[in-house]
Amino acid sequence: GTKAVVFDTLIVPEQARYVRTRLEALGVKEFTVINTHMDMDHTGGNAVFADCEIIALRGTYEALLKHQAVIEAGKLWGPPAVNPLVFPNTLIDADEVRNIAGFELHLLRVDSHQEGGSLCVHIPQYKALIVGDVAEDPAVFANQPQDLLTNIEQTKRLMDLDVDYVFPMHGNPDKIARGCY
Repeated sequence: GTKAVVFDTLIVPEQARYVRTRLEALGVKEFTVINTHMDMDHTGGNAVFADCEIIALRGTYEALLKHQAVIEAGKLWGPPAVNPLVFPNTLIDADEVRNIAGFELHLLRVDSHQEGGSLCVHIPQYKALIVGDVAEDPAVFANQPQDLLTNIEQTKRLMDLDVDYVFPMHGNPDKIARGCY
């Protein structure tokens, strides 16, 4: 239809512009962005969607704000600089259910992977789970080893969901193209 949900906005605005232009060519006029977590390969293209709702955890917003100067200088993890850094404009603190672009999306706060937490999205009607970087290929990524027990608990919580498909933001492209994990 004319509405789309975009999960993460890639590293730089040029990549996000390609995605937006491609979707607009397909007739999409209204976008809602979900930032799964604060990493630049997930938020770097937010400027292209600055006129849209960008949903994230409050912790993601706070982590971006904390690191804004080094992100905009290209020094957090190295180049490229993301300048200007565009912040999420709809913040959530806990699990929520939202109807967006015709989908019932269960936005799940997961205290895992990155400073500020991660936002996973369960789409019950498709038995699908978008995990951001909480799991990849399909290993669990615990960037904060001091929180390993929390990671384990959060992973068990996700495993209890009724899902047939798990979509990471990174992983084997052939596996993802065949229907994911």
